[in-house]
Amino acid sequence: MRTTPAGLDGRAAVLTSAEIKLLPMLATHMSFREIGLRFFLSRNTVKTQAISVYRKLGASSRSEAVARACRLGLIEPGVDSEALILTG
Repeated sequence: MRTTPAGLDGRAAVLTSAEIKLLPMLATHMSFREIGLRFFLSRNTVKTQAISVYRKLGASSRSEAVARACRLGLIEPGVDSEALILTG
């Protein structure tokens, strides 16, 4: 698990290993359904994890969550989405 810097309420958020695994995939153009197929998860599971990531990062959208994750060093800026799609 990784801890992100303190949010608006002053408490640090802890991302689960599943959420950390999902983060780079959020930077791709893949839908939640496509990500779920890659990880053998349902679309709803991926959506639930993504919403949890958004909340923990204080983001209101997928693109905002990716930008914040990059700034926090949780994912590499300019992630090679094509490589992720091919390798998962």
